[in-house]
Amino acid sequence: MVLRAVRDELADLHLPTAVIDKTVEAARRVCVSLTAVRLCDHAQQGSASPMHVPAFISGTEGVPVISALGNSRVRHTGSWRVFRPDIDLDACTRCGICFALCPDGAITLDANACPVIDYDNCKGCMICYQECPIHCIREEKEVRAW
Repeated sequence: MVLRAVRDELADLHLPTAVIDKTVEAARRVCVSLTAVRLCDHAQQGSASPMHVPAFISGTEGVPVISALGNSRVRHTGSWRVFRPDIDLDACTRCGICFALCPDGAITLDANACPVIDYDNCKGCMICYQECPIHCIREEKEVRAW
């Protein structure tokens, strides 16, 4: 199934058949070299583990987990952005929806309950932009001088 998906994806790009065949063969070699890994929490293992599995997850097969709790602040993932949210604080009603729904905790509230975006850690998922009920968050193209 994976090999078919690789072939179809590359065919959609109108690549030469020889390039597609070589890439599919490389993908096949990778697939056969992989070994299955069973995820379980440390309570089931009976020993300490750096893996954290939230209590509300009943089965952990295929579930992404965070291997080091609380490390997203040191990653500085803001360089991943293509678009960045920009909040018009004059229009903002301080509802807190952007703060509550930010999956990375990149939006905090200041002393006046105004949202503040930590651009070092904002990945630009734009959930805040999509969910703002009064549309006071704008989507701006990220521009950097490398």
